[in-house]
Amino acid sequence: MFSIGQSTTHEKYPNRSDIPSLLFHFDREIGVMIDADKPVNPHKTTCDAYVLTQKGVHLFWLYPNKPTKEEAELGDPLHDNLNKEKYPIFFADKDTKRQRSCVPLTQRGWGLALEYNRKANEIFELARAGRVVL
Repeated sequence: MFSIGQSTTHEKYPNRSDIPSLLFHFDREIGVMIDADKPVNPHKTTCDAYVLTQKGVHLFWLYPNKPTKEEAELGDPLHDNLNKEKYPIFFADKDTKRQRSCVPLTQRGWGLALEYNRKANEIFELARAGRVVL
């Protein structure tokens, strides 16, 4: 569901150079992720799980669930086009580098949140031990 990747968004996306270098890739074959860069109440959407960010929220849907037309329009088109196979997602806050947490809203969302949070925990433990650099 989530794989670990390196941030190369500064090459195609207007991010600062001091942001975390590690990120997750969410497989587009199993669901949809929308990066809403504005405040959105995830409880008023049809998403399965969400992660709060500095600017807004990452909303996740697992197939066959998918966003409505209105929900799909909440996303940043530039972010959506960064990678055609997987959505790049920061699991660490870009400013504080603190770990983000995924919150489930549906039964299917529990599995997604569990994997997101487990993998993020593992990486942060490795970072605290000095074995990886965020």
